[in-house]
Amino acid sequence: MSISTPLRRRLSVSLLLLVGLLFNGPGLHAQSNQRANHSQVSLISHSHIQDLNSPFEIGVTITPDPNWHSYWKHPGSIGLPLEAEWQLPKEHQIEQETWPIPSLSLSEIGPSFVYKAPATIVFKMRLNPTQHQDHIQLLATLNWLVCKEDLCVPESAKVSLNIPIQKNTPIQPHPDILNTLAQAPKNIQSHIAHNHSHSVLLIPNTALNSPVNKATFFPENSEQLSLSGPLRPQTLPTDTALILPNKTNTLPKGLLIINDNTAYLINAEPNPNPERLDLLQVPTPESLLWLLFAAFLGGLILNIMPCVFPVLSLKALSIMKKSTLSSQSIRAQGLAYTLGVVISFVLLGALLIGLKLSGQQLGWGFQLQSPVFVSLMMNLMLLVGLNLSGVYELPTAILSLQSWIGTQSANKTPQSGLKRSFLTGILATIMATPCTAPLMGPALGVALNQPSLNSLLIFTLIGLGLASPFLLISLVPKSAKLLPKPGPWLNIVKPALAFPMYATAAWLLWVLTQQLSASELIMPLSGLILIPLLIWSWQQIRPKHPIIKGLLLLAIIVIMTATLPFPNNTPKNNVPFSMSGLQQDGPLLVEVTAAWCLSCQYNKTRVLEHPDIQAALSETQTTHMIADWTEKDPVITQYLASFNRSGVPLYVYYRPPNAPLILPQLLNRDDLLELLNP
Repeated sequence: MSISTPLRRRLSVSLLLLVGLLFNGPGLHAQSNQRANHSQVSLISHSHIQDLNSPFEIGVTITPDPNWHSYWKHPGSIGLPLEAEWQLPKEHQIEQETWPIPSLSLSEIGPSFVYKAPATIVFKMRLNPTQHQDHIQLLATLNWLVCKEDLCVPESAKVSLNIPIQKNTPIQPHPDILNTLAQAPKNIQSHIAHNHSHSVLLIPNTALNSPVNKATFFPENSEQLSLSGPLRPQTLPTDTALILPNKTNTLPKGLLIINDNTAYLINAEPNPNPERLDLLQVPTPESLLWLLFAAFLGGLILNIMPCVFPVLSLKALSIMKKSTLSSQSIRAQGLAYTLGVVISFVLLGALLIGLKLSGQQLGWGFQLQSPVFVSLMMNLMLLVGLNLSGVYELPTAILSLQSWIGTQSANKTPQSGLKRSFLTGILATIMATPCTAPLMGPALGVALNQPSLNSLLIFTLIGLGLASPFLLISLVPKSAKLLPKPGPWLNIVKPALAFPMYATAAWLLWVLTQQLSASELIMPLSGLILIPLLIWSWQQIRPKHPIIKGLLLLAIIVIMTATLPFPNNTPKNNVPFSMSGLQQDGPLLVEVTAAWCLSCQYNKTRVLEHPDIQAALSETQTTHMIADWTEKDPVITQYLASFNRSGVPLYVYYRPPNAPLILPQLLNRDDLLELLNP
């Protein structure tokens, strides 16, 4: 069969194009690929080495599977970076690493710096020019970590690459290597400055190529993780100010990304010129005013919450009943009450700010994380409810609640009335605490991320909002006309106001059931019975002798203290992992975990360390064996492989003679309790 001339020409052209592609396209780039469980790793280079006296770049590309990610060289709060062990020809050296720009990943554990797409880490290699070869062979053992939402898997591969030496041929650079080199951070001068509320990075405007619209900081030091994330830029006459998320006493060091495309190395020095912050404006007035308004509104809403409404209602009506009081006295009591509320809120805010500055990771509502505090508040709500129901009336000598809220008739001096009003403000703040956490938790979380002075202003406005209705009644006597006149109906309303207190006490009891085991609940429940019983006994006996009064009061204090659920410091049933330990006869829970595994830490803090789980482990005599895979351990690796697993977490429950049971990677507390207590 003969081929026509036009067809031969087309075939010749196609062949030439194919040859051109082979010698000029991506096929020229040296590359070695290895597939791991959940990612692929590639060792890549340019087309060849041209000059043995010049450094030469090679790259390692990690391509995670969909929904998986790898980590930057400083991974943040959790994770592990790529580690490469090179086997190079004699006197060849790796001089420098260049990493592409990472992205920020936030979780309950903290910020992490990750790559969700293929990422090429570039290594600059110095060659030995005395060796005359036609190629160089590179061998490397690579170890890296990939994670997804509920699983982390350490992966490894051995890769090799032959790179030809061609001195007279132009190099075809690898685009992935060029892309990473284009992201290489530049050195830039920076200073750390402080005003009364902020820490600020100052970058000279002359060092920047363009105005800063967006900035993100990735710290290298784990102690500076609170500084990671978006920074607020503001242009000053000579500098660009980047306002850090939190105030710091350290010198920030890390990677600064400007406008998502330019990286700078930050190694901040102290600010030599304090006047550079004179024109700084943070936060913007609109945002602060909005936060203050929201804080006042939130405090106002607290007045109708079941924890607070009964006390404030009776206090307001009691003052309106005292017709003998002058308008001046009523105003003074309103101001005293407001002062008590505001001072209490400011002190609570200052305590929380101080704890955060000391390094404690706390949010509003942290007090309800303490079973002791929850138990005290539960008893207080019950006692107030019983008082409103008319079950007892305590004498003034031990700070009667009726005396505090002003419903007990007695001849009081104006000074004692001011003291009672001030104490009522403190009481109202304490009583508002359980309701504040679910109602205003998110808003107060924002407030606590503000500078300290702004946070205190926000807490002040919450207090003013809480105090404002009573303050309005006291400052504007005519507003009392809006209230119903006192009468027999009060005998119905007062006991009815007890039921919101009972409801709050019941809710706090439910909170305790989430924090304590069944056996640990015995003491708080006993207190709910014994403390009202003692107070009722006081009411029936009405002791007059000081010794009897003191003994009864001491008994109340002792029982209230003795029935508090203080933390159980008994040793946990934790033992280190061993293969021989798997052969025991009793029940066994094996936890394979690692410090760099996010879901492992979540399960540990939210489930395995919960008092209910720890109590169940003790009651059922279940051994809790912990296999820590933070560092590679061949015994633990073998154990994982026996269950066809290559990553953590892994939870296995043994109850002879039954077969081992593999638990879900995200544990559920109720399911685990049911398993431990069949």
